[in-house]
Amino acid sequence: MISEGFTLLPCTAKKTTIGLEGCAEHRIVRSDRAINRRARTIFFLLRRGNSSAAQLRFVRGERAWLRYRRAVCASRSDLYEGGSAAGVVFAECEVAKNMAHLRELERFERLLRRRY
Repeated sequence: MISEGFTLLPCTAKKTTIGLEGCAEHRIVRSDRAINRRARTIFFLLRRGNSSAAQLRFVRGERAWLRYRRAVCASRSDLYEGGSAAGVVFAECEVAKNMAHLRELERFERLLRRRY
């Protein structure tokens, strides 16, 4: 399960750096919840197949994906290190990675439902 270690900034209508970062953080938290729900469903579908090995590989894959998401987004924000845009770039990157991952999980769940 994904849990974030940051305190949510406010998402304001003003186009400030803090407001942009806050809005992105809110999208991260929402998409994290969606990923967690989808991952939980997939985990239980894998149990239907009576494969604890498949469940373990899935959990390892999700943990590796989360490490990847954090590392690649940190790398992208490094371009703006020391500037106010770094946090916005990092957060927007995490939103994009989450949305892509959510689509992957949705496809995986559909395949599992067909099989089980």
